[in-house]
Amino acid sequence: MTLGGQYTQSVWLRPNINAASGTVFYGVMGNGSGNNAAPYLGVWADGRIEAGFSTGSTVRGAATPTGTLVPNQWNHVVVTFNGSQLLIYHNGTALGTLTTTNVPVSTPVAYFGNLGASATPSCFPGSLDEISLWSRALSQAETRQLRHLTLDGTESGLLAYLQLNAGPNVVVDAVRGKIGTPVGTTVVGSTAPVGYGRSTRMAVTGAGNYSFAGTDLAIDFAAAGSPPYDVVVSRLDGQPLGTQPADASLKGTFAGAYWIIDRYSTSSFAATTTFSLSPADLSPADAATPANLRLFKRDSNGDGTFEAPIAASSADAAAGTVAFPVTSFSQAVIGTFGSSPLPVELLSFTAAPVAGGVRLAWATAQEQHSAYFQVERSPDGQLFAAIGRVPAAGTSSSARAYALTDAQLPGRAGLLYYRLRQVDLDGTSSYSEVRAVAASGAGAAAQLTLLPNPTPGGQATLTGAAPGAAVLVLDLRGRRLLAATADAAGTARLQLPVHAPAGVYVVRCGGQAMRLVRQ
Repeated sequence: MTLGGQYTQSVWLRPNINAASGTVFYGVMGNGSGNNAAPYLGVWADGRIEAGFSTGSTVRGAATPTGTLVPNQWNHVVVTFNGSQLLIYHNGTALGTLTTTNVPVSTPVAYFGNLGASATPSCFPGSLDEISLWSRALSQAETRQLRHLTLDGTESGLLAYLQLNAGPNVVVDAVRGKIGTPVGTTVVGSTAPVGYGRSTRMAVTGAGNYSFAGTDLAIDFAAAGSPPYDVVVSRLDGQPLGTQPADASLKGTFAGAYWIIDRYSTSSFAATTTFSLSPADLSPADAATPANLRLFKRDSNGDGTFEAPIAASSADAAAGTVAFPVTSFSQAVIGTFGSSPLPVELLSFTAAPVAGGVRLAWATAQEQHSAYFQVERSPDGQLFAAIGRVPAAGTSSSARAYALTDAQLPGRAGLLYYRLRQVDLDGTSSYSEVRAVAASGAGAAAQLTLLPNPTPGGQATLTGAAPGAAVLVLDLRGRRLLAATADAAGTARLQLPVHAPAGVYVVRCGGQAMRLVRQ
């Protein structure tokens, strides 16, 4: 993937490094070394992050201080180059910089986990996830706001997006719809603190109440520390990955979402965080005794044990709100020691290819008035249809395991998407995160063709699709402009809306994606 004169490289990494081997350099992504190497990113055993590019005659690069990386913990690393300045961000803070007007060579970035096919330099020791490459330099605000979010693959300037959660030993590029198999390594489940959801960034300028739109969270700073600074709140669907909250008195946790709050300042502060759930999630008894409601916290990038929980200072059952006093921000999960009817808590949901189909498996930690689970499948991650239903436990305080095998795969299936719809006895429902899987025995997906491309009048014909396959056309913000269905010959005729301006659009079909340019 050729990045061009301006670019961004982003990755979550969990290094297994030892400062005693400080002179060892490990490649994270790039292609080759020397004067014709692609833009590269790597780490040193002593915790430095190094990034740069070749100009054709020399190598320009920058590095962060020793000890930047936290060993055996997830770290978010972003490298941006805007044509005059290269920046290295660690967890949203720029720690390495280089000012240069040199232009990177056009060598494509082709390797991840090293800088080439050989073992020199050393392969990265540890885990990687959520790798994205961009044709533009993300701003600091963007690196912070996107830090914990799963991308949708249609963001402006996004060239490639590699997710390592599509199943054992499967790598998926969500932008180009490509499915790959890693060589010389093993892909396992990731616990990186990233998920589907939304985030809001605000500048804190002093004491007072700040409402973070779309996240169901408000923060009232009694003492703000040393403003101004950014605070980013991410509300992510489901439960955090890794170790779950635990306490002998814990009756259940709020399964609809969890929060990650990042404050870009090291000064001390004191605040009250007010979370908005729903009236159905909090009992009047817990609202009358708010200490029954607890906030479980751990480091924003953590996947291990949670700290001792914080008791709520107030709660309103009718409004569905609960407030907690805090002096630090982090991952946050709401639990009850009392009687609040928190919903079904989904511990895990996996999709894996098996002989003759795809096996879906999931487990719950608790259930409250649950009726059934509906398994839904999609060929493109957008349009889902039900393929099976499994009865739920009703009400249970113990762990339950469920499974269903999808043995009726669509013809020429390549990459398939699955999600769970959990339905309660009163008809209310909620969805799990989406899982992608390369169907066992499916073989390579057919090659799609889109002509004419560019299109002067907004008309184009897609060929090579599976008969009956759903075809979507989206703009670069991910908004759906057009939906069509391939005919018996695998052909779909597309007509962009009259109001759609000239520019680039994304056509998705059967796990593949193509760019359509309207002139």
